[in-house]
Amino acid sequence: MIAACYSMKRGAQGVPLPPDELAEALARANDAILLGSDNAVALSRAAHAVVYLGNEYDRAVTLAEQARSLNPNLAGVWHTRGWINIMCSDGHQAIESFAQLLRISPVDPMRHITWQGLAWAHCFVEQYEEAYDWAMKAWAVQKSPNVFALATMVVNAILAGRCDQARNAAEQLKHVAPGFRIMHTQEMFRTRREDLRERIAGALRAAEIPE
Repeated sequence: MIAACYSMKRGAQGVPLPPDELAEALARANDAILLGSDNAVALSRAAHAVVYLGNEYDRAVTLAEQARSLNPNLAGVWHTRGWINIMCSDGHQAIESFAQLLRISPVDPMRHITWQGLAWAHCFVEQYEEAYDWAMKAWAVQKSPNVFALATMVVNAILAGRCDQARNAAEQLKHVAPGFRIMHTQEMFRTRREDLRERIAGALRAAEIPE
């Protein structure tokens, strides 16, 4: 959970962790993997941290599948698997993971995060209208959307051709995080494929997010 908190901090703020915090997060994730090799919660949380903070894509996939084999009925395992699919640029697999999560936990109070995941998953497979619909659904239920939520909305609105909605979300993003820059997307939106990273940056640029 310590590693997970650091991951959430970087995701919510969209800026790099200081070196000491990054080292602490990865150390705690590796402790969890070592000590919790038979625990689906420990493995899934650690798997997310090692890819999001440490760029260990293949290792994260292996850990997520290990967690799934230990407890395939645990919603958190499918949550982690879905986001690892996103970071590994596998949109189709991510759609499958998040759909299974919603079947297991349809009224989860944090399901807006799953909807954001579905937005990115559909975006990656170029289903932009579906991506926009999921992003809008997630945005609509958040009273105080963070940087990640707002940027999700901006990117998917631009790609779906919804310029007014994109500008609205972009203005909120600039208000919530005036220091946010397109270069921070490399930290916030961890995904393996360069073309997808460029697609995200291009959409933010079109919404007039500063470089």
